[in-house]
Amino acid sequence: MDRRDFLKTTGAAAATVASGAAVADAQPRPAINSGIEHLMLVSAWEPDLPGFDAARLARRIETTTAGRYRVEIRAKGATARADADLSFASAHQFADLHPAFAYFAGLPAGLGFDSAALPMWLAVGGGQLLWDELAAAAGFKPLLAGHTGVLSGLWTNRRFDEVGDWAGARMAVGGLAREVVRALGATPVEVTASDLRAALAEGRIDAAEWLGPLAAASPVLLPLAQRRYTRALNDTGTALSLGVRRSLWERMGAADQAAFEACAAEAYQQSLAESAMHRFIENEIAPTTKWPAAQALPASIAAAVRGATIAALERVAATDEASRRIHDSYQAFRAVLGEPQTV
Repeated sequence: MDRRDFLKTTGAAAATVASGAAVADAQPRPAINSGIEHLMLVSAWEPDLPGFDAARLARRIETTTAGRYRVEIRAKGATARADADLSFASAHQFADLHPAFAYFAGLPAGLGFDSAALPMWLAVGGGQLLWDELAAAAGFKPLLAGHTGVLSGLWTNRRFDEVGDWAGARMAVGGLAREVVRALGATPVEVTASDLRAALAEGRIDAAEWLGPLAAASPVLLPLAQRRYTRALNDTGTALSLGVRRSLWERMGAADQAAFEACAAEAYQQSLAESAMHRFIENEIAPTTKWPAAQALPASIAAAVRGATIAALERVAATDEASRRIHDSYQAFRAVLGEPQTV
């Protein structure tokens, strides 16, 4: 197999492997003894969406716990709440519970930790303790379980030369970026992953921030857009989390808790490897790809995005005492890494 065939085959495989895994594992398995506990894992995405492999994570939990837990997947459901044993979702999707969850998901304008710095802050900078405290009030235990890698940019069929061009634009973006684009005159909208390509092609939305290099590497996921503005909003990427219902987590033994933590950590490393491979494929096919035309976000818009992000962070930090402690810890660790403090 030559280099080009390998790239084509790998891109196609990336777009299909999750589908097979999810379908094969969709049926709940009968308990073989009374010691087996059945759990429901709620995924925020369709079962066949590549790059967000809830099925693989579920099977690893079953294997690592020697079958003591059996995990059934329910796709496109609610995020971590009291009625879900487990959830697998973008950490952005907890913003309705508390705005400070944004720090654990990813921040716009290059102000957030990337996939290397985030686990450092969580593990040695006190971030996990703060995340645990915030999530406990919402009824779940959060575990870092994946990352999109650097996002490919803002996909659009419109031309954005200045901030005024965003006025009235309907943008499918997540997390704190929703507040940022609203401040700059655009309208944030919700679009399901399966509908995003059609929504762009049909003009129901004007722009979308979608996935990392997988979107550009896979013909199945490539948005139908004429332009791609790089490093636009959530450019450092988005963290994915495994949420465990708090009451379930607290009655687990230490060994089972360690097993769940290990499975989540493994899933995180797997996502980084996949992102790196998809980036390689994206770079290989880029010279022969005419559309979408990739270009940097104009400097005036980038500056406005950064300013709106800093203003949004000021509001989040002022929400309550927990938000302030999270914000201060985040900024202090940025300083340790040599990044300037923003607020």
